[in-house]
Amino acid sequence: MVSFLPYSPNSKVRCPQCGKPKRLTLFINLNTGEIYPPEFGVCDRIQACGYNKRPDKKSQLEQVKLIPKPPKPIDYLDIVEVEKRMSNNAKNHFFEFLKNLIGKEGMAKVREQYKLGTSLIHPGFVTFPQIDTEGRLRQIQEVLYNPKTGERNKKKGSQRWGFEKWKYPNLNLEMTYFGSHLITGNDKPIAIVESAKTAIIASHFIPSYNWVASISLGMLSNERCKSLKGRNVVLFPDLGAEPIWKKKAKYIKGMTSIKVSDYLNKNSKKYNLNNGDDLADLILKQ
Repeated sequence: MVSFLPYSPNSKVRCPQCGKPKRLTLFINLNTGEIYPPEFGVCDRIQACGYNKRPDKKSQLEQVKLIPKPPKPIDYLDIVEVEKRMSNNAKNHFFEFLKNLIGKEGMAKVREQYKLGTSLIHPGFVTFPQIDTEGRLRQIQEVLYNPKTGERNKKKGSQRWGFEKWKYPNLNLEMTYFGSHLITGNDKPIAIVESAKTAIIASHFIPSYNWVASISLGMLSNERCKSLKGRNVVLFPDLGAEPIWKKKAKYIKGMTSIKVSDYLNKNSKKYNLNNGDDLADLILKQ
């Protein structure tokens, strides 16, 4: 049986098509414990690259033996790390944007809901904590935005993790969806978008859903949706990514219902949206 190689700090390799390092997820034969060579795999850059090659029966001759290791327990961060960033009153570009968009009271509400904070190290960066459905802190994403437009800064280093593997090599952290802690204790349907910014904006304008963010296009998976078991789920992919999320939705099990919204597609021409635009872009134009 062929499956994706489970994630570990060194499990991803350079993509043979786009050449980007640590982007290719390899395949493993679950029956033999053998990894297929890097000719076979799926690139994380689904839209920008799209490399996807699955091994067949003839490929088994080229397998490399994997020495299995016992799984390491998942580590959780101290929730005080969230509190420290929430109480940091340094300049925050994202907060400036939010205040202009939804007002002081609206910003205060979403800050508390999503436990948003300010980086302790990087000036102007907002912090997006990943807190799971049991209230455990998994990771903290730090992002720099334009304070006027709300657009993410595209320069290198403008998107970071609060607890990088190179700095904390002994921590075995496993990501969860941003906003997961909000789905506990209520029966509102769950809406999944890609970016944390979009989840926050949508939560203000469309409060009838629990808005969570996968953080990246490839992070939508059956494994990461297990905490949503028994719930009604609606996916809101970025424009152009609908076919990818529709395909992924077929493999997500255990939901009461799961569907992919076509709201963005239906309004793309009216509001002059481009591929890569998301629900937040549509809301801002409306």
